[in-house]
Amino acid sequence: MSKVYKFPSIGALRNTIDEVIHRATFKGLADNGDAIYDEDAPLPTLSFRGSVKLHGTNAGIVFVWNPLTFTYDVQFQSKEQILTPLKDNAGFATFGSTINTDAILAQIMKVKNDLGYTPEVVRVYGEWCGGNIQKNAGVNGLPKMFVIVGIKIDDLWLTGDELAQIKNPNELIFNILDYPTYTMDVDFANPKEAADKMALLVDEVEGECPVAKAFGNEGGIGEGIVWVGVTEGWTESRFWFKTKGEKHAGSGKKVKVPIDIERVESINALVEVIVADGRLLQGFDFLKENRHELTRKSTGIYVNWVFADVIKEDLDVITGNGFEPKDVKSAVCDKARKFFFVKLDEGYGL
Repeated sequence: MSKVYKFPSIGALRNTIDEVIHRATFKGLADNGDAIYDEDAPLPTLSFRGSVKLHGTNAGIVFVWNPLTFTYDVQFQSKEQILTPLKDNAGFATFGSTINTDAILAQIMKVKNDLGYTPEVVRVYGEWCGGNIQKNAGVNGLPKMFVIVGIKIDDLWLTGDELAQIKNPNELIFNILDYPTYTMDVDFANPKEAADKMALLVDEVEGECPVAKAFGNEGGIGEGIVWVGVTEGWTESRFWFKTKGEKHAGSGKKVKVPIDIERVESINALVEVIVADGRLLQGFDFLKENRHELTRKSTGIYVNWVFADVIKEDLDVITGNGFEPKDVKSAVCDKARKFFFVKLDEGYGL
């Protein structure tokens, strides 16, 4: 096996608003291939389930059907890499090699015993957290653990009730749904009311991580909340979104749960919005995960990652303010480079 089965990228509420509006107003294609939209089409009110966003590193246990052996091959992965105990990320593959993965697969198959076929790929996604994986996190210092956040069988995500059954605490495999969860209805004709309520919940989670508290680490910082659609017909991952506290935000927005882009008057002001410490620190995680040196030799790799992440997450903010990526590249890279040098001098990540 050589393919990484990536966990979907999760955007902000404003991105989900765009996706919902697009789906609700799209009426098909004209004869010439142009899209037809009904701008007066009603926008739905959708229900979401929120779970605590843990600050660790994304990890996965993937079962791939082998038609030659009639069994599942197992691989361990980070967000970007296939892992082995010799080429690991924070010890996840080493951990995975010691647990009973067959038991996890058996739990999943028991929950979905009505499939009627043999799945090709079963993906167990979670957060590998605790230990010293992330210093600025409520779960820091706890035993390293794998907290399951999503399971996908071929193209089908397990529902919340199904997902909640998959765990093995005796082997430090937990389930995010065993900890505080939240419900929210979002009226996409007027999403601000829900956004304001979400901001209050984010404040609570950032003030004290509920998962860390459950393990005895009281007062530790939480990262935020991930929201998954539970309304029938609107559960695809493109409608998921995350809300983060200011200390973990990838950008420097003053509004914690923005429903539209923040307007600025200059490139420098825009860079302050889209390049905050949270995003810059994530670049260090990328270097470590991909086994790059935490030295100035990796400056180019680090700066390029930051710029690419900015474009992936905030292209709408850039274009919405009348700029193009090329207009902001120099300022983004300059800020990233200076930040990198300061943190290296401080010994960050070592």
